[in-house]
Amino acid sequence: QAGDSSMIGTAVSTGQAIVAQNVETATAFKYTPLLPDTKAELALPLRVRGRIVGALTVQSARQHAFPAESVRALQTLADQCAVAIENAKLFTQIEASLNSSNLLYQASRQLTEATSTDSIYNTIIDFVSQSELAETAYILTADRTNPTNLMTHAFWSIRPIPEYNQELRFNRKTFKFGELVSGEQVVLISGLDDTQLDEQTR
Repeated sequence: QAGDSSMIGTAVSTGQAIVAQNVETATAFKYTPLLPDTKAELALPLRVRGRIVGALTVQSARQHAFPAESVRALQTLADQCAVAIENAKLFTQIEASLNSSNLLYQASRQLTEATSTDSIYNTIIDFVSQSELAETAYILTADRTNPTNLMTHAFWSIRPIPEYNQELRFNRKTFKFGELVSGEQVVLISGLDDTQLDEQTR
């Protein structure tokens, strides 16, 4: 754990290699039953652009197994590993950003080209399902035949909801969302325990 008195913790907090050539006399050495034959340990910080992003531990069944040149070589390797890890993280972030931008572009184009309200609703639902922004999405509008009710035009959920069907109607007076969506502001519901929801809506 970073900042603790172990060899790895010290390497992370100081940014320096920590060597125990004989773990029997090393107060910072932490015994692990997974490596019962350890006689020497080397803890190396993973350094990249002045930051410590982790640590690498190397253990040996021989005492005095880490001469100075080996420590320098392994520290160079650890630094290269740190750069590779950071590059992989950066690549993943860029890839996720590009995927999100592409999804948004496609949805925007489809909305511009939409010729019916159903295609608009489906485009929005498709965007939510592919973007992983939520686990469930409804599009509710006033029922044209009975404006006191809300009807579901489009729906998606990551989990099967057997009771769902497009014929389902919700009375505005008893359905909490009817009150919440009456204005033009965005309403964020954080979860089923949100105090904005009543028992029926949950």
